[in-house]
Amino acid sequence: MENATKKKQLKMPHTFVIVGIIILAALASVLIVGFQADVSLLIPLYAVGVFTSFTLSQVGMVRHHIKLREKNWVLSVLGSGAGAIATGFIDPARIGITGLSDGATTARFALINDPDLFVAASVSSCCADGDPLMIYGGPAIARERLDMGFPSVFGAKATEAVAPVSLRISAAKVRAPILMQLADREFIGGLEAYTSLKAHKKPVDMYVFDGEYHIKWQPAHRLAIYNRNIDWFDFWLLDRRDSNPAKAEQYRMWEALDEQRGSH
Repeated sequence: MENATKKKQLKMPHTFVIVGIIILAALASVLIVGFQADVSLLIPLYAVGVFTSFTLSQVGMVRHHIKLREKNWVLSVLGSGAGAIATGFIDPARIGITGLSDGATTARFALINDPDLFVAASVSSCCADGDPLMIYGGPAIARERLDMGFPSVFGAKATEAVAPVSLRISAAKVRAPILMQLADREFIGGLEAYTSLKAHKKPVDMYVFDGEYHIKWQPAHRLAIYNRNIDWFDFWLLDRRDSNPAKAEQYRMWEALDEQRGSH
């Protein structure tokens, strides 16, 4: 009898997962057909889904802590409750995006294909795919990227193929200010994007860190990146500035970028 009960308990989660996957697949198919696979229309739905799941998970944690009343449960309830409130009331006019490596590619894709969704962006690598990597990485890297499914940057339709993720080609579509904080070993791959954004009068700022790799390893550099990210999003999303006198020049540069954007 006990073994039968255990088998039933093990079977229930398995069945629930299978049914859940089928339901999600069906709903995803409906959305793809309904929106005609238009990524610019689907990205906002993704954002709504992300924040909704955050809110529901935080509400679930509140109920969990109240039910179990473990040690320091009151503080846990307050923390999860604050998270539920914060994610449940998202101001669409103050949403930013960040990314490193593949995350930076996702950020660029979003900024190009749904330029009104994000108000500001920060990337810690750029642009480690598409034309810069295939050109500057040499034939071996180019073959590797082609084998991974990336479109060729050397064919007759190369521009059209890479445009959805290329800041160099699609700079005119970008509206959000972009902060680039790059390693000295990689920044050359981002110069095309940076120069193109500048030529189109887009607000962009670049910092290059000496002796760094794809994943920054020096503590002082990582701290500087984290602090500048906070300053960047505070400035563009909240119109807030750090009173530290050492950052005055930084804000003068960003204010000039803001004025330049307002004049175009």
